[in-house]
Amino acid sequence: MKPLRLAFQAFGPYVGRQEIDFSLLGRAGLFLIRGETGAGKTFLLDAITYALYGQSSGGSRGTFAEMRCQRAEATISTEVLFEFERGGQQYRFVRRMDPGSREILSDVFYLNRDGMFESFYETPGTAQAAEKAAELTGLGYDQFRQAVILPQGQFERLLTAEPSETGELLTTLFDIAHWGEAARRLREQAEAEQQELEELRQKKAALCRAAGCAQEGKLRITKQEIQARVEQLKKELSSVTQAMAQESRGLEEAVALENAFSRLEEAVQQTEHLEARADEQQHRRETLGLRALSEPYERWRRAVRDARLSRENVQFSRLAEADCEKQRTALDTEEQQMIAQRTLLRQRAERQAALEAELTLFEQRRSFAEEAAALQEQLFKRQEDHIRCKQNYLACVAESSRVSAQHLQLMSCELAENLHEGAPCPVCGSIHHPSPAQKREDQPTREQLQRINERLRLTDIALTRSAAACEGVEQQLHAAERRLEKAGGYDKDAHLAAQNQGKAAAAAVSKLEIIEGKLSELARRRSELDLKERTIQVSLRNGENQLVRMEAAEEAVRCELERLDPDGSARKRLQEERPSPAFFAQLEKELRMYDEHLYAARETVRTESSCLEGKVRPDLSAIRSRLEQLEERSQTLYSASAAAEHQFQLICEAETAILGINRTLEARSAKCEQLSEFARLLCGENGISVERYVLGIMLSAVTAEANRLLKGMYGGRYQFYCTLETVDGAGLALEVLDRETGAKRSAAALSGGEKFLVALALSVGLSSVTQAQAGGKELGAVFIDEGFGTLDEQSLQDAVRALSELRLSQGMVGVISHVDFLRESIPVGIEVRKTSGGSEIQVMPG
Repeated sequence: MKPLRLAFQAFGPYVGRQEIDFSLLGRAGLFLIRGETGAGKTFLLDAITYALYGQSSGGSRGTFAEMRCQRAEATISTEVLFEFERGGQQYRFVRRMDPGSREILSDVFYLNRDGMFESFYETPGTAQAAEKAAELTGLGYDQFRQAVILPQGQFERLLTAEPSETGELLTTLFDIAHWGEAARRLREQAEAEQQELEELRQKKAALCRAAGCAQEGKLRITKQEIQARVEQLKKELSSVTQAMAQESRGLEEAVALENAFSRLEEAVQQTEHLEARADEQQHRRETLGLRALSEPYERWRRAVRDARLSRENVQFSRLAEADCEKQRTALDTEEQQMIAQRTLLRQRAERQAALEAELTLFEQRRSFAEEAAALQEQLFKRQEDHIRCKQNYLACVAESSRVSAQHLQLMSCELAENLHEGAPCPVCGSIHHPSPAQKREDQPTREQLQRINERLRLTDIALTRSAAACEGVEQQLHAAERRLEKAGGYDKDAHLAAQNQGKAAAAAVSKLEIIEGKLSELARRRSELDLKERTIQVSLRNGENQLVRMEAAEEAVRCELERLDPDGSARKRLQEERPSPAFFAQLEKELRMYDEHLYAARETVRTESSCLEGKVRPDLSAIRSRLEQLEERSQTLYSASAAAEHQFQLICEAETAILGINRTLEARSAKCEQLSEFARLLCGENGISVERYVLGIMLSAVTAEANRLLKGMYGGRYQFYCTLETVDGAGLALEVLDRETGAKRSAAALSGGEKFLVALALSVGLSSVTQAQAGGKELGAVFIDEGFGTLDEQSLQDAVRALSELRLSQGMVGVISHVDFLRESIPVGIEVRKTSGGSEIQVMPG
């Protein structure tokens, strides 16, 4: 992560907007953040961590809302902005708080191909910004504080911590949770394996119980017993099945014989029933004989109906002919009225063009009259304005004259103040001044005279302009009056009368169009009426001719019926019963079916009587009873056999499954025990856990990096060691080797300056290892917030050399301190100054 720009406002002690361009500091690599105590140096690091993670660099500043500058105006929002580069891509983090609602908004941007910053989210939130910061930098909040920002007061934490506290700190900083997670998953896997083996043992016992055996060893004996029982049941079932087949054949023969007796009885009953209906069928045969007369009878009925309809049609046509005559008379009357109205309206409409021309002339005269009236009103207002301007001008002239006289008196008084007895007057040359001018308090000054004269000049200009305006409007009024007079003047009553006549003419035109439309409609109706009359006349002639034909046909059919049925009895019966052709067809069909059924029934009686001669009717109930007993016995044997076979199958399946389970238990038990023992080892049940072991390795890496820096401090006097003589044996306790004495001692026994440099080396080592843990990518910058006041000059020189070496590996190193030696050794940096309006910063590039 390479810092590019940091900006903030209304943040901590800073009121106005402050901005830092890190490119001005990055060329030197090592820079100093200096300023007096309390000026706000650490707040620069807070601005970075609040922009990225929403928390302070030291972890104890409070919320972002609590960081608002109390001196800032209510309209200025609290804002921090941090831009950096990672992997060739630029990013921008912004966190802002509105002072009114105190709502905190955060957003994350990236530089797109068009050179514009574009947001990652549509509606970002504070949690999303922190997650995105961890994703882009590769560091969580705690890792970032330890790898990039070494906060004030945190140097000696790892140096003097107890082993348990060291473990907690390293667990927070380094991503080693996957080791513990792997150990827990391995233990869960071992427990799951043990559970599966136990379930297999329980399954084996359940299989034995399901097979009807309390012990696994009795399975084979039980299997042989059940196999013998199955064979015995199958023999008995085969014998019963043969008896059932023989009895079924006897039942089939008895049923066939019983059916023959039933058919004979049914045929006898049907024959008797049909013979009993012989008289009814004879009457129906007589009715069927009327079919020959029904056809001419129906023709006669249709002829009577057609003749009646023809008479009705002729009567209807005659009535329609009379109605058309009435309609023609009404049309003639209406058409005469319409023609009279059209003549009157045409006379009125012919004046419309002349009236429109006259109205156009009236409109022009009215426009000229309205223009003259408007100009007369405007002239009146201009004249009033001119009178007011003239009054103001005269008042200003009077005031200017009065003030000018008073000003001359003032000049005389000023001249009199410089007169001295015996000195000549600059005006008259006299050396005696018996009555010099006396100054009054109400005399105006030159400035007042100038303002009065300026007002007089402005009123003079206004007066001139108002006079010119009056003259211009008056000229326009004369021109308008001449135009009105040339047009002949304007008579409002004559204009109104012309308008009324024009409206009447327009109404006449509209009504004329309506009358023309109605006349066209009357012509159309007359044409339709003519066509209708012709159609009715044709229909009347046709109807009269058809009526003559229908009456002749009716008479011919009536004569034919009297010939076929002289007494009229058949016609009377047809009129009463009204049989249809379908009725005769159905009646014929039913009589044919009756004859067929009677013949079939008599033939069945003859055939079945011949076949059953000498035979006895069988007892079906006794045969079915014997067959049912055999079926029940067969079902009992079949169920018993199936149950025995099922039990035999269960025993075989259980035997096979148990053999497979035994092989599985034999193969997996040893592996399960090895897996459980390994899981207990990784979880630390028999010693240290894998997490504690990895933490010891990570601490060794930290001390190795710190020892590399300690070689350039105090002449390489001190060196870190991880002790193994701890309660947990994980090597998480630190000791310092003093090469001068050759003895190891606790870091707490070092002096203040020694402890600071040793802690600095340890913190830098921790930063380097954290960086490697983040993926080995260059972090690009490290900020150290720690006081160097406890160091002597030699220690400061060692510290500067260590920081310079750190710059070579990290790219940019920022140090917060107010020590003068560092100011001289590190000229590049940021100056933080206190002012009455809040702290301010100044970048001092290299």
